[in-house]
Amino acid sequence: MRRRLWRRLRQMAALRRPVRRRRNLEAVGKNETSRTARSPPSAQEKTLINLPNFNEPSRRRIDEAGAMLIAELSGWSVDRWPILLPTRASGYFHAADADLLLVPSSTGSREDFSMVSSVVRETRCDALIVRLSETAPAHVFCCVQIWKPGVVNWSIGKLWLSESGQGWIIPDPADTAEDDKFFRLQPGRLRACSTPPGEAIASPDAGFARADRLYASRAVA
Repeated sequence: MRRRLWRRLRQMAALRRPVRRRRNLEAVGKNETSRTARSPPSAQEKTLINLPNFNEPSRRRIDEAGAMLIAELSGWSVDRWPILLPTRASGYFHAADADLLLVPSSTGSREDFSMVSSVVRETRCDALIVRLSETAPAHVFCCVQIWKPGVVNWSIGKLWLSESGQGWIIPDPADTAEDDKFFRLQPGRLRACSTPPGEAIASPDAGFARADRLYASRAVA
């Protein structure tokens, strides 16, 4: 599953401007010895999405805007500074009414996805990682993990908006795997829908474009 996830995320990497590798989330709380002892990244890992520093103010504002837009479309109440989450979950938001960890960004590396999964197991919350492309217009990518005992399963999609303004996370038709699912953004927990909206089948690009325009209108410069 992880290999397929990495392979599909490489396509998203083309939407990122190359940036110098900086300290990533997984380094938080680890000592210098463990970082130094880590084996060099494989060629496969080097091709993954490589975001700027999570704590870089401008980058964080961009990713937070995407996360908060999804929360708004879902009707979730978000705690941006949850005090009950593990220390390694610093930077995560918490939507208690959805029992969801809302993560504004992730590098997409093996360590980061593993870390989010470990927090999901510990808290028994679902997780939604939100990342923004650096194209114009920006695309809102989403990685969803629904908590199940002993199961780690990610579903990848993009923010999609119907003509009536209903938000969805749907797989990109150009990059769909059998385990990707449709999620309607609404109050309460995320639940996969077996029947996608008809508009998403008939004209997916129009819905992606509406979502991109909505994000652009809310993003922080």
